[in-house]
Amino acid sequence: MNKSSMFLGAALLAVVTSVTVAQESAIWMDARPNNAAGNSVNNITGSLGAVNPYIPDNVNGGRKGAGQILRLEPVHADSSHTANPTAFPNHDGDGDRSTGDLWVYVDMNDDAAGTGDVLASLGLDLDLTASGTLVRNTISAISFELFNDGSVFNSVTPTGGTPWNNKINGSLVAGSPPDWAGAKAVRVPVDPGPVYNASLGLQPNNGVGANTTLPYRVGKLRVTSGTRNCSFGAPFNANSTFTVKMKVNNLLVARVFNGAGDVPPQENISFGYDSLGAVELPTVSGSMNGATSALPDATIEIRMKGDFTGDGRVTGGDNGAYANAANVDASDNLLQTFCGDFTGDNRVTGGDTGGYNAATTASVSCP
Repeated sequence: MNKSSMFLGAALLAVVTSVTVAQESAIWMDARPNNAAGNSVNNITGSLGAVNPYIPDNVNGGRKGAGQILRLEPVHADSSHTANPTAFPNHDGDGDRSTGDLWVYVDMNDDAAGTGDVLASLGLDLDLTASGTLVRNTISAISFELFNDGSVFNSVTPTGGTPWNNKINGSLVAGSPPDWAGAKAVRVPVDPGPVYNASLGLQPNNGVGANTTLPYRVGKLRVTSGTRNCSFGAPFNANSTFTVKMKVNNLLVARVFNGAGDVPPQENISFGYDSLGAVELPTVSGSMNGATSALPDATIEIRMKGDFTGDGRVTGGDNGAYANAANVDASDNLLQTFCGDFTGDNRVTGGDTGGYNAATTASVSCP
């Protein structure tokens, strides 16, 4: 056991007698970093703006729960996955569509059973599963990081302070696709004295189900796609799709109070939002090692840009869907925008035709 693991275990032991039940927490994933205050597709809780592909998909009106699909482009031998570097999506700003992020957010409701609520421990594993039976486009690598700076408290305008006494990011679990295990963070909300100080950690923000309440941004899953597969035809897209589920690990997920609270100790967690934008039910127990979601918390789809039909390539069969998307500029949804926006204005217009035609040409040479 390394020193970080020893510290985390000792810290949790120090607070476990004060852990009490929460009415509900939501731990959820979104492809957007929520780091913009204005009209931006990177934004979840502020003013979303009219031309925003997360809005037409109509999950929470484009807010929490609307960004649970991460679309990446497979790696092309001619590097066409890096052409048109501002094209949607470019949330990570690297101009490479073979890479992307799923950010992990936390919302906490207040528990009336006690005062001074603080999230004391956060232990998460990640399970990735292929949706199809014959995997085509693949995930080549993942990495996960828990944050410990002011951006956890406020991702738009980071504040000072750190939410955790200590954290470890965990490690890769090899496989195809790979998993991730052992992400752990602990906060003991006590100043020297000792004096209880709830402001040291994550406190209730009453943000569960509240679309414009700024969530805590606690971590990020980085995903890299593999080389493009050339076994075209239906159901190519279904075999290039993967689900992500979060799972409580042996550190558990728990909160502490300044004094007594509910018995027995248990943090009730909703892992994500459903298709209607409501928190996922039933909740799971943060006190149960291995407790996991009933529904996928995110979906990763590895799809060539321009491939509206989902057969793994861009051909004349995609022209109709491209033309339709270009004719309804402001209402393009996420799939249309991923496939058809090459200029980076987050919608499909006639100005994208050059990029779309180039994708058709690049599709012929494989990978």
